[in-house]
Amino acid sequence: MSKGKFKAGVHPYEGKEFAASKEIKRLKGEEIMVFPMSQHIGAPATPCVKVTDRVLKGMKIGEASGFVSSPVYSSVSGTVMRIEDRTMLNGKTSKCVVIKNDFEDECVEGFGISREVNALSNDEIIKIISDSGIVGMGGAGFPTYAKLDERAETIILNCAECEPLLRLHRQLLEKYAKEIIDTFHMIGETVGAKEVIIGIKKAYTATIEAVKAVIGQYPEVRLGLLDEVYPAGDEVVLIYETTGKVVRPGGLPIESGVAVFNVETVYNVYRALNEKTPVEDKLVSVVAEVEHPITVRVPIGTPLEEVVALAGGVTTKDAVYFVGGPMMGNIGTGAQPVTKTTNAILVLPKDHHIIQKKLKKNLKQ
Repeated sequence: MSKGKFKAGVHPYEGKEFAASKEIKRLKGEEIMVFPMSQHIGAPATPCVKVTDRVLKGMKIGEASGFVSSPVYSSVSGTVMRIEDRTMLNGKTSKCVVIKNDFEDECVEGFGISREVNALSNDEIIKIISDSGIVGMGGAGFPTYAKLDERAETIILNCAECEPLLRLHRQLLEKYAKEIIDTFHMIGETVGAKEVIIGIKKAYTATIEAVKAVIGQYPEVRLGLLDEVYPAGDEVVLIYETTGKVVRPGGLPIESGVAVFNVETVYNVYRALNEKTPVEDKLVSVVAEVEHPITVRVPIGTPLEEVVALAGGVTTKDAVYFVGGPMMGNIGTGAQPVTKTTNAILVLPKDHHIIQKKLKKNLKQ
């Protein structure tokens, strides 16, 4: 059911067949792992380890340093080699903790252990979400706990995924529909939302069927079906399409009583609450000019070039890594690490119009 009707937008070639719907694989990490302290919007985390410290998988290595901030956790066990400044994908500098992976995967005590979620209070749920380093897993990386606002009468799960070539979120929601919908219902209860909407494109039929099999037990949860148009996933457009509400120019969704959450973000809430797992890995699609387009679960801190290698290598000369969707992504380097907001790596030739357009734009800035 759609409330509004977005009358603009474009219809880019989706190319979803180039992003394989195979089983999501897990990468074990590389010898040198790099953890930026700024993987979210707001104040960067502050390193809470020092050089030569031994760290464990799931150990906090960066402490949140303000109200809008988020902690950083190690995705591997090993030794801190350096703490240094590095240039990030957005061109800004971030303090980074560099860890030598010992490949032992030794975890902190309690990591991955199941927990009785129904016994948690609202305050405990919010604290776990905050302490686990959960942020928006694809956009600006807004800390999720800061969205858990009692003014939110409506919460929306964003599964529009309208960037061409990308299918990560609908893949994830189809596979873990019960876990994600159960958790989103709990988020709704935590903020006191009256309405819970799953915003998804009509074309994602397999994912829609998976969701329908779950939402019947929750009367406040409904589907918000979207047309195949870009930018249906923009939260302002998504809010209008599914509720009819208009967010004022420059305004925040919460001013209209709405909060929007990313699919992978809610899945990470599920893992934090049910499995005591902080954010230490990321789902990344590797697509375009590669042998075997894939989606992989990657330890945060892994170099981009090692993720691309899992797709069988590149199939073009002068390959450039375009990180994010083709409409909103940025040019990266193979040595840059996967972060909380890395959702895709598009491998494209240097003379591709997307790359040339971004290079020209960067020169003007």
